[in-house]
Amino acid sequence: PFTGLPVPSVAWFRGLGVLRETDSIATKHTRNSTSLIVRKIRKADGGKYRVVIKNKLGEESTELTFNIIGKPGVPTGPVEFEEVGPESITLNWKPPTDDGGSYVTNYVVERSENRGVSWVYVSSNVKRANLRVTKLTENKEYIFRISA
Repeated sequence: PFTGLPVPSVAWFRGLGVLRETDSIATKHTRNSTSLIVRKIRKADGGKYRVVIKNKLGEESTELTFNIIGKPGVPTGPVEFEEVGPESITLNWKPPTDDGGSYVTNYVVERSENRGVSWVYVSSNVKRANLRVTKLTENKEYIFRISA
């Protein structure tokens, strides 16, 4: 909200240029307020925005930074298998190249014993990009799947 006499004009900027309204980005103004409306937000909509309110007596502005947070990408492979034993294995992988705009808080590791027909959780709270999987059966084939 704002007030001013004479009634001030409002302009929105993105980066160094005037904000261009699209099907997904619009502004709405009343006599004493302004809103930025973003529909179907995408990662590309993030960044710095600035609103300038002015009349012949002066101007005020404020800057807003939008960080769009979404689902991270898949961990980067290939998965490395280390310390392979008859009943355990250590899995190592690299974090996703796209973190979704935030830190990856945990990984979910699943395994399949039937070539991916069904999956069971090994752990849903893995904090690092590696995990020692235990309680495996010797000479049994496993498929592992990792998500962030």
